Amino acid sequence: MNLSLLDGEERQFLARLSDIHHISEAKQIARFTAFCNERQGMIAQEYARQTGAKHLLYGGYACAERKVAGFFPPWQDPEEDAFPIQAITLHLPRGANLTHRDYLGSLMSLGLARESIGDIVQSQRNCVLFVLESVASVILDELRKVGGVGVKPEPGAVDFLPPVPQFQELRGTVPSLRLDCIVRLLTGAAREKSADLILGELVTVNHQLADSVSRTCGQGDIITIRGYGKFKVSEIGPPTKKGRLPVVCLKYQ
Repeated sequence: MNLSLLDGEERQFLARLSDIHHISEAKQIARFTAFCNERQGMIAQEYARQTGAKHLLYGGYACAERKVAGFFPPWQDPEEDAFPIQAITLHLPRGANLTHRDYLGSLMSLGLARESIGDIVQSQRNCVLFVLESVASVILDELRKVGGVGVKPEPGAVDFLPPVPQFQELRGTVPSLRLDCIVRLLTGAAREKSADLILGELVTVNHQLADSVSRTCGQGDIITIRGYGKFKVSEIGPPTKKGRLPVVCLKYQ
């Protein structure tokens, strides 16, 4: 990721990262961002790689999508327990049928900023919220209904089983690592159709809208294609005798 190519809003986020990092070093204490989306998380990782900052990204459980970026002084080992994240379990009545949007809407109606809310993990009998400690008391004291359904909040992650990511493996060869070639492999569409998906603003790479069919993809890139799903470029092999490149991609289930 080239940090010099970030847009205006992302440059503002990068400046906040730099401020937090330097405050951590100057005051010799751990400092944290609010919850980052996946794109911001990638920016934080790249910033830390380039600056050598002692850091950790954590969202309250393994494989969380939304994470807090923590910067630590040289004397302190990055630890998950240091993060200002609280889990809250919402107990639901039997048969409740609520969506992620229902939960998020009810939380935002309490006046909470989106950045204070991490992952929302649903199960049949409850829902576990991961939020900043600074807003936990508001949720515990005031949240009583979600989507018209009565809920009972309780501190902690009660009977929480972290979701395990599931993937479908896709293998193939491509003439090059151009984005339109990778999109064609992932969708099975003709090259012209693959280009239309990109030019129609239906493709993101690393959570940023793709603006060129000829941009080069790399190992680890996350590609989302509207109508087809989300994929990760897992492996890129050496060229075959015919000059094609073997590629392994993982489709998120």
